[in-house]
Formats: sequence, C-alpha cells, structure tokens
Amino acid sequence: MKIINCSRDFIQYVKIEKHFSPYTVKSYRNDLEQFADYLESEFEIITVEDVDFKAIRGFLGSLLRGGFKKSSAERKLAAIKSFFAYLTKRGIVKNNPAVLVKSPRKEKRVPSFLTQRDAARLMDLPQGKKPTDV
Repeated sequence: MKIINCSRDFIQYVKIEKHFSPYTVKSYRNDLEQFADYLESEFEIITVEDVDFKAIRGFLGSLLRGGFKKSSAERKLAAIKSFFAYLTKRGIVKNNPAVLVKSPRKEKRVPSFLTQRDAARLMDLPQGKKPTDV
C-alpha cells in the first residue's frame, strides 16, 4: 500500500480513536509527510512494504545533518514508530522496521547552580520566626 494512503488512515485513527490533541495530530501529519517525501526522493520508495530499517535511519540522519535538534528528530521518530506499530497491528506490514531504530542520544546539559555571590546573598536574607519575616 502507498505510504500516503496509509498515513492518512493512521492520522484518522489517532484523531478519532486515540483522541490525540489537534497539535499532536498536526505534528504527526507533518512528520509523516516529510518522511514520505524523503523516502520517495532518496530511495524511490512509495509503499510501506518497501520501507526498511536503513531508510528510517537515513531519514533521521538527514534531519540531524539538516540542522534539526535531536529532540525534534526524536519526536519525528516517535511518529514513525507509532505509524509502523499501527501498520503491523492492522496486518498491513508483517515486520515493523522501526522497532530496531534507536532514538538519537539526548544532549547532556550542564546543570545550573548558584554562584558564590548568589549563595552569600541568599544567606544574608532576613530571618525570623514569622512567615512575613522571611
């Protein structure tokens, strides 16, 4: 079956049966359209049966090389994984190629902390026994 037809059915499913928020539905639709465009232009894939692990990984790689944040690529992968889980559950595809695809590693952020000056100012705050003193 064509990816575009299956993605339309999937969007209706998450909208009507799963009651996803309008924002999530819109995001999933955009993500799957972008994925379908990539598959057609890079691999000439137009049917869900022809999508494999390498094609999905290639899509993620193209997103990251194109400047997408890892969190955005991860969200798009979540849409693709949900899509293929739906297709597998409905018997449209036999094997789910998205199962083996791992999310990009999240960026590690340095935790924020108080400077020595801020800590000293905090210690100099008024003290007392009544809540209004603090």
